[in-house]
Amino acid sequence: MAIAGNYLYLATGHTGLCIVDITNPDSACVVGEFCRPGYATTLIRSGNRFLIGGYNRGLEFAEIDANDSLVSTGYASTNDPITGMAIYNNYLYATDYHQGLIYHLDSLATRPPDTMLTQHDLMHDIAVSGHYAYIVGENRKFCIVDLAIPTAPAIVCSLAFNWFPYKIVVNGDYAYLGGSEYPLRIYNIANPAHPVLIDSTYSFFNQSFAVQNNFVYIVNGSGLTILNVNNPGAPTIVGSYSQRWWANDIAVSGNYAFITNGRPGGNYQNRLSVVNIANPAAPRLVGYYNTFDPASGILVSGDTVYLAAGQEFGIYDCSQALGVVDRSSESIPASFELKPNYPNPFNATTELKYSIAHEGKVSLKIFDITGREVAKLIDFHQNPGEYVVHFDGKSLSSGTYFARLQAGEFSQTQKLVLLK
Repeated sequence: MAIAGNYLYLATGHTGLCIVDITNPDSACVVGEFCRPGYATTLIRSGNRFLIGGYNRGLEFAEIDANDSLVSTGYASTNDPITGMAIYNNYLYATDYHQGLIYHLDSLATRPPDTMLTQHDLMHDIAVSGHYAYIVGENRKFCIVDLAIPTAPAIVCSLAFNWFPYKIVVNGDYAYLGGSEYPLRIYNIANPAHPVLIDSTYSFFNQSFAVQNNFVYIVNGSGLTILNVNNPGAPTIVGSYSQRWWANDIAVSGNYAFITNGRPGGNYQNRLSVVNIANPAAPRLVGYYNTFDPASGILVSGDTVYLAAGQEFGIYDCSQALGVVDRSSESIPASFELKPNYPNPFNATTELKYSIAHEGKVSLKIFDITGREVAKLIDFHQNPGEYVVHFDGKSLSSGTYFARLQAGEFSQTQKLVLLK
């Protein structure tokens, strides 16, 4: 999946590619679909072009036209399903079950790929940093490939394991490898020809993970665990967040972690959770959005989140959730309440505080004196707690307005006076 502006582009299983307007995250709507045969599982973006891979043994090429519609521009068959993709310079590097492939982005459909690496078992993931590709897979190997000459890659290192790494993230001079019930392994790759294992302390079932600055964010069946890797050779757990919902994948952007929840079958909630990680020692959920299916892929661009969720491609505008200030303590409010805004009267901006007593869908909207909705500040699910949101009325005329908080059967309205 990929994100651009207010749109999420999602590989959606049997239906192909779905385009979702995420300007309003909780009322995100599908604005276009691109159907293809097979089951789409991975997506990467290069400019206005989307490359979609999956179980159908092929790679689909699509572009956004002048009408913001996604149209097919080509297709390339592969011997096996595509499992991972990365772009370096003007080349696409992809892994399938048994080999690594190199495509020239200017001739995807007309020029057959070159082979950079052949293995006997499934390759799971690929990352590109500098002119090196880092590949892991069920072949129990960690391979590093020099891409200095893109059409003639050279393997500079191949390490054998007794486990199956499913994911790799490269951050600076370090590579982080994880998967299943095996430890998270951290390698110093300052010299790609001689990677050095510096830590494998934490052995817990990690479904997926993300790395940002000096922290690793790991998700699994029980929620989120945050490691401080300021010293990668001696990582320490600094915070955690427990969830009732099974976590599949995670992306981190700025002060927020975006976690996909759910599993096929069973009593699992399919959701996109937004967690504030500004304080890694005390991560807090600020909101979540229901999804159609369990999401196995996630990309974040600004306020927009793109999800590959089973047979659906979802685009979510999370700007509302990111604009909420969580003022919750450990105590849960006894009741719902929308407090008077401050200042009031106000010139352009004002602050609204509200309390949520029970988890559920929450909306906070602004209406003019005719009852016309002029702003939607909140419209997604929230946990119990106390919150603050800012309202900017610079585009509105002076006059009287009304803020209405709706949460389940609870509804409360406060009068706002805008004076310019």
